[in-house]
Amino acid sequence: DEFGTTGFMDTERPALSFGPDKVIAESAMLAYAAAGASTSRRLTSAVAGVADRLVPLCRSRQALADAALEPHRAFKYAIPHLLLTALGSPDERFDDFILAQCTSARSTAADLAPVARMEQQWVMGKWGRRAAHTPGRLDVRGTALDKPLDVLTVNREDTYALTHMLFYVSDFARSPSVYLSRPKAAVLDDVRTLVA
Repeated sequence: DEFGTTGFMDTERPALSFGPDKVIAESAMLAYAAAGASTSRRLTSAVAGVADRLVPLCRSRQALADAALEPHRAFKYAIPHLLLTALGSPDERFDDFILAQCTSARSTAADLAPVARMEQQWVMGKWGRRAAHTPGRLDVRGTALDKPLDVLTVNREDTYALTHMLFYVSDFARSPSVYLSRPKAAVLDDVRTLVA
């Protein structure tokens, strides 16, 4: 409620500022992950409550305008939309629009970080054939799922990227099989080190 429409501006440390789209996406990710963790009535009710509050924020006029004016950011708006759709709150008109924007963004050249590339693959995979995309293994080449992190020099962005890569490659722990190009134990060792 506090950040879903305005975001947050940190005047002392501007790098920690974020827009409302960030809050909406992260909240939708939490709801989606929670819904997959248990079928208890209490949790299901709590997830539905969060989803109900996110729907108007996720598909607002502002989200439509931002995605229209900046198609390269369409994937940021697609994530909460797709997760809320999976949680039982579809919107065909928004779906058609945001799919078209994501398809347009993928048709042009862009220098993407590995996690952004994985994010796009995961998003298009959620649409599947409708996006003329055949879901399959995400490309983990060049990521921390492919090569070890240098945990002595790792930064906040690397840690953030690794958490999101794990979300995408496992579909928030919903995928029956997860492809990593290095041993799972090695990836988990990196995660434990970062947590410590």
